[in-house]
Amino acid sequence: MSIALESKSLFRVVLRRSFPHKKLIVDYLYQKKYMSFDLQAFRQLNISRARNGFKCYDNQPLTYWTTALAGEVGELCNMIKKMERVSRGGIDGGSSYTAKDINKEMLKEEIGGIAIYLDLLASLLDIDLQEAMVDTFNEKSEKYGFQERVESIR
Repeated sequence: MSIALESKSLFRVVLRRSFPHKKLIVDYLYQKKYMSFDLQAFRQLNISRARNGFKCYDNQPLTYWTTALAGEVGELCNMIKKMERVSRGGIDGGSSYTAKDINKEMLKEEIGGIAIYLDLLASLLDIDLQEAMVDTFNEKSEKYGFQERVESIR
């Protein structure tokens, strides 16, 4: 399968079957709430909020941002650890919340925080996050012989 990013909202998914001369091309639009999401536009808002709202962006060392990112990942991991422990008969204990308190919204918030900090870190390193994701995805697919590729159309 290969996905070509044709615009902010339109993607072409090309599913290649093992049958000769056959391929299925499916064009579709994301749901309306995702149509206008653009990583580059988000980055500008993210930097502005960090710099002007939180008063920290390029005035902090990179370790500040790696620690922030690790903290968000750690919080997500702790939630999942508690859920797994309880699902296997362990106690439902914890300092500020228990496994029964964890819901999809809490997990979503941690995953969102991870993405926000990752974007800020990438911006400080002058790395285009979308390009990094596409390149890494394709390199791993190539390395392991997988068919899935993302073709960025710019």
